[in-house]
Amino acid sequence: MAWIYLMIAVGCEIIWAISLKATAGYSELWPSVFNASVLTINIYFLSRAVKTLPVAVAYPIWTGLGGAGVAIAAVVFFHESLGIWQIICILAIILGVIGLEIGKPKENEESLGSVESLGSLENG
Repeated sequence: MAWIYLMIAVGCEIIWAISLKATAGYSELWPSVFNASVLTINIYFLSRAVKTLPVAVAYPIWTGLGGAGVAIAAVVFFHESLGIWQIICILAIILGVIGLEIGKPKENEESLGSVESLGSLENG
């Protein structure tokens, strides 16, 4: 269920960022209310996701897919353009997100990210 919450949060992140343009710097009432509401829903689902998923994985996925999604949505809805290097970098972000999931340590593998394992590395 945590992955579903995270994907809902990613979708909300994209909608929130794209709808910022309609708020005109939060000077338009209803677009601003919509934007703030989506942001609230976004953070709610992200917080539900990190109850189960490690923050070190969930947050980069949320920001990475959110950023890539915003770039794609800006091209589709606002007819913004992307150069070849921007497209390559967006693909690199998506590959990095995939790598976070594929590269996670198995249950029987020692992780370098835990406090205990860092202490054992220092001691020898």
